[in-house]
Amino acid sequence: MAIDATKAHKGVQAHIAFGGKLPKRAEYLPFLFPTILFFASLYIPPMIFIDSSAGFLALRSMLEGGAFNSVTAPDPANIANDVKIFLTWWSPGQYLVPGGFIWLGTSYGLAVSLTALIATITGVLGWIQVARSLAVSSFVLFIFVLGLNTFAYVTQSFRLYHGGELLLFAAAPWSLYAMRWAANKQPILCFTISLLSAALLFFAKLSGLIVFATNVVAISLLALINQRRLGSSTIAMLVASAIAALCFMIFWVARGPVPVGGSTFSFGWVPIWFSIAGVAFSGISGLEFLQWLLGRQWAIADSLIGVEPSYFLGPFGLLLLVWVWFRLRYTRYRETAALMLIIIFVYAVVVVAAMSVSGGNIPFEERYFRYAGILSFLLLLIAVDQGRTPFVKGFACLVVIVLGLYGLKNSVTGAHAQMRTGYYDPTSRISQDMVSPAILAYLRSEITRQNFQRPIAVIPTPTAAISLPQFRIICPFGAWAGYTEKIKWVGRSDKIFVVLPERMLLNGKAEAILRAFTDYDFDKWSRMNLSGMIIFAQ
Repeated sequence: MAIDATKAHKGVQAHIAFGGKLPKRAEYLPFLFPTILFFASLYIPPMIFIDSSAGFLALRSMLEGGAFNSVTAPDPANIANDVKIFLTWWSPGQYLVPGGFIWLGTSYGLAVSLTALIATITGVLGWIQVARSLAVSSFVLFIFVLGLNTFAYVTQSFRLYHGGELLLFAAAPWSLYAMRWAANKQPILCFTISLLSAALLFFAKLSGLIVFATNVVAISLLALINQRRLGSSTIAMLVASAIAALCFMIFWVARGPVPVGGSTFSFGWVPIWFSIAGVAFSGISGLEFLQWLLGRQWAIADSLIGVEPSYFLGPFGLLLLVWVWFRLRYTRYRETAALMLIIIFVYAVVVVAAMSVSGGNIPFEERYFRYAGILSFLLLLIAVDQGRTPFVKGFACLVVIVLGLYGLKNSVTGAHAQMRTGYYDPTSRISQDMVSPAILAYLRSEITRQNFQRPIAVIPTPTAAISLPQFRIICPFGAWAGYTEKIKWVGRSDKIFVVLPERMLLNGKAEAILRAFTDYDFDKWSRMNLSGMIIFAQ
């Protein structure tokens, strides 16, 4: 498939570079790539990112009759009882969307694969709508869509489900398109669409509220510059934003912690330059690609998120965005460039501020800048398209093709690695990263054989809980905020299994976890080695 894709890409590059016209509706051809990846994920089931798997614990509790967006788990004060933990750390969309398919009877694996396909197609269609509303050329539209269907952050979603990122990719362009359209309509319509946009982006991912806020700031600021005043529709948008923020604080933040929180503000140049690099290159998976390239060819020991790359890539990204503005400021895209650059820079400021007060909960990762990065990618293509030199367009095509092939390569090699591990559970049709199917099958068989009613499983990753439907789950490695920080567990259950990696015997962590169950005699734990894990039971 990679060889055929390379030939096709080279043909497209040559055709566009020499001024040829693309076939009608050619922008829909790249949808072939996510479709193929979807069918491949049915054969090689995806894994679930740890954040999303914690959300699936809430889904499991809800399907068993529990409260909305709450995990039912053993109570640390008495593990014979249960406690309900309302998940405020993540948005519920990441598990509710695939949860709809699971409720209809599909497996977890098929549900997350369908979610990945639908979210990818929905997001790309949304960006097509945004690009068409800007009246971009067929060259820009095709290359833009080709990249969005093949870049690493898109192809990765078919082998590692990261629900919030996926849903935000699907919702963000439609929100931008709707809010730009509503800004020139009646105030009541603008108010309604703004509230719906805030709700949709929040449902997709908590950081979707940053997307919403930057859209509002940019649209309002541009209207103020052009009209020298705020129109009634803009005021209605601001009122809707205030109501959305108030609802978020009252009905969500008041119920528990969120990633952005802290009493101190840590200022530094590295977060600033990394944020600028993120908004400039994350839309093309540029930082991830360079990390792979540097790591492979020059054997750089540290990751790309070091001091030196940030100090280089940040100024380079800033210069690139400044060049885009000078390229477009006297064209018909002037207002578009102004709006999007305001969004990009406001987004960078907000995210770097969030990183500075999050206490490490928001690490330096380019995925947090994806929305602004895609806008930068679109603006860069529009700026390149203003020139009449075939070489520049050809070079832009080549860069997108190389990054697209890198994304497809990542998908193929990642799927191959998942096949080699053999950690595939046929019950849920989900690939496991730590707990083998043999361990899961053993735990399920113990329930049937011993007829346990309320057994507890202490597991190293919440992903395994999907395959243990009758167990009450404890994950002592930060599966959700606040709950697992408690180090003492009082009381007894009819049966408890503790599944830990063998290496934890050497560093003393296994003993610490076992002794945390204060009403269990440490010397009475039985022990069984299986698939690189140790299963303690009592």
